[in-house]
Amino acid sequence: MNRSLRIALSIIVLIVIAVGVGLIYYQANPEEWEAFVAEMSGDESTRPKPNEQKSEERDAEGMQASGSIEVEEISIASLSGGRVTKVLADEGQTVSEGDLLAVLDSSAIENSRLGLLAAVSQAEAAVEMAEAQLAQAESGPRSEEIAAAEGAVQSAMAQVDLANAGVDAVESALALAVEGPSD
Repeated sequence: MNRSLRIALSIIVLIVIAVGVGLIYYQANPEEWEAFVAEMSGDESTRPKPNEQKSEERDAEGMQASGSIEVEEISIASLSGGRVTKVLADEGQTVSEGDLLAVLDSSAIENSRLGLLAAVSQAEAAVEMAEAQLAQAESGPRSEEIAAAEGAVQSAMAQVDLANAGVDAVESALALAVEGPSD
């Protein structure tokens, strides 16, 4: 079986699957099928807008009237994220600005607060240590500290001398390789 025939059969199978899924969906939702047909035929009057609800009422004399009720959607958000633990307002309930609508799980915020308190404690300890070092430096060095500093300077000087000796050895080897041995 050649490649183009396999591709054509694959496309046909995918189309049959898509049509089957659509048929099953629209059989389960006949009102959506009617709205789809109306939309495809260009008849928008039968499909309500997203923020409208169709309404039919009868008055005392048995007259029937139809119309649309427009709804204003308002999005809400909290200042911080989290899992909702309690909902205090019902859908459709009238609320005012500032009303408490839901309660969020505060454990994540509490964990963040505890972490920040620990960071503050560490910073305060670092300040105390720095203040102690400052007081020690202001009181003057002790003879042991002077001796340790002198030893560090002598060690550093020895390392410089060793590095210079290494440079001299490499330069000698390089000169020997370039010029050859002198007789």
